[in-house]
Amino acid sequence: MKAKMKRRFVLCMGAILLTGTLAAQTPVPEWQAGVDKVKSLVKDNPDQASEEAGELLKGKNKKNVELVTSIARVYLDAGKLTEAEAYLEKARKADHKAPEVSVLEGDIALARKDVGKACQLYEQAIYFDPDCKEAYLKYAQAYKSASPAQAIEKLQQLKAIAPDYLEADKVLAEVYYANNHFGKAAEAYAKFIDT
Repeated sequence: MKAKMKRRFVLCMGAILLTGTLAAQTPVPEWQAGVDKVKSLVKDNPDQASEEAGELLKGKNKKNVELVTSIARVYLDAGKLTEAEAYLEKARKADHKAPEVSVLEGDIALARKDVGKACQLYEQAIYFDPDCKEAYLKYAQAYKSASPAQAIEKLQQLKAIAPDYLEADKVLAEVYYANNHFGKAAEAYAKFIDT
């Protein structure tokens, strides 16, 4: 009887620890549900989406760069560039040196088909935070056809600061493959697949 209870206790503790570990690995901001609601409303009920976004950005949240850029990204993903740019301005006012602001502005420039400006903004994000992996990847993806050498160089810089970052291997393989460097593409894909 005691062994059975001890086993249950150990299993319950293991489940609690595992749940705590998983929750610690993927923290979800408390405002994420509000952003998801804006996302669900943006196409069908833009006025309500705008109202919800306004509610989210009240008080101290108007200085929360992550929240403001998340809302801007919802509008950008929905193809509403004017609204995305309006929230970009709010994010800039909150912290114009935050790398996510530069990445967002680069994404908007890319949506407007201005690859040069987008890459300049991704470079700016890297300047503000040399560990901003997203900026390296987006720079490389933007230049993968137009300037493969620059894309490869940027990915190699990323690999230098984050050697185990799998997404870099994946994009590096894509750049090599798109430019008919099949041997190098196979090597990069192999690194990506092996892990």
